[in-house]
Amino acid sequence: MQDSSAFLPDLFFSKKVKDLQVRRLRLVRHSTPVHECAAFMAKEQVSCLFIGNSTREIAGYITDLTLRDRLLAMRLSPDIPVSQI
Repeated sequence: MQDSSAFLPDLFFSKKVKDLQVRRLRLVRHSTPVHECAAFMAKEQVSCLFIGNSTREIAGYITDLTLRDRLLAMRLSPDIPVSQI
């Protein structure tokens, strides 16, 4: 008997973009301290936040990998604004 979970990636990759469920964007301002971004990501259970003034003015994004590679690995302070990483 085959494990049905082996086919889960096929279910995702065979969907059309219009059929995907989209969650609301999580947005922070440029001046938000990185530690607040990390806390917000944890609270919302997301691995990505968008940076900007509004959903119509997105300047970039931050991911959990960004936090690891550009903050922790570089020994930067978690108090710096997210725009600095």
